Amino acid sequence: MAHVTIVDKWGYTDKTGKLVVEPSFDWAFDFSEGLGAVRRGSDVFFIDHAGKVAIDRRFRAAGRFSDGLAPVNADGKFGYMEKTGRIVVTPAFDNADVFAEGLAAVMDQGRWGYIDKTGHVVIKPQFEFATPFSEGRAAVSTGINHFGYIDTTGRTIVPFTYVNAAMFSRGLATVTKLPSSGPGLETAYIDANGKEVWTSARR
Repeated sequence: MAHVTIVDKWGYTDKTGKLVVEPSFDWAFDFSEGLGAVRRGSDVFFIDHAGKVAIDRRFRAAGRFSDGLAPVNADGKFGYMEKTGRIVVTPAFDNADVFAEGLAAVMDQGRWGYIDKTGHVVIKPQFEFATPFSEGRAAVSTGINHFGYIDTTGRTIVPFTYVNAAMFSRGLATVTKLPSSGPGLETAYIDANGKEVWTSARR
């Protein structure tokens, strides 16, 4: 299902566009793994496809379920909850993204790193920006105009030489870089090892 807003209230439609959950929420995430996060007033909670409360817990903020867990903000810190409502990673982080390929990006003291599903830090917080893992790679940044890619051990696979970097999909990722000469920016596609297979400069 997809969220939709009508007169400042959010609900959900099915794939045909039919309204299936009446707009009654102040905010709504897309459904993921059968549940959707919604906000009413200051409370964020999860509903099922019928629009009924699926997990009887309230949070300050929450993200979508992925790999069976969702990031939730309780008392100002982020942790992770499973679909039963049980908190499996104690809220201790300043920010948190979804799990992907067994790891999730979390922020501690202004830096992003990665944890596993037990909450163990696998890659220490050291990045200014970090995406979920995709195809064994995550785009991370060590500063302005310094984007690259790491693997699930934290090893640098693609050096931090790009202005911007997107997640991998079907073996390729889109990156933006400064041109070798002149103004502007160049766009390129790289493979999992960082080899540029196409660049706008060679069109």
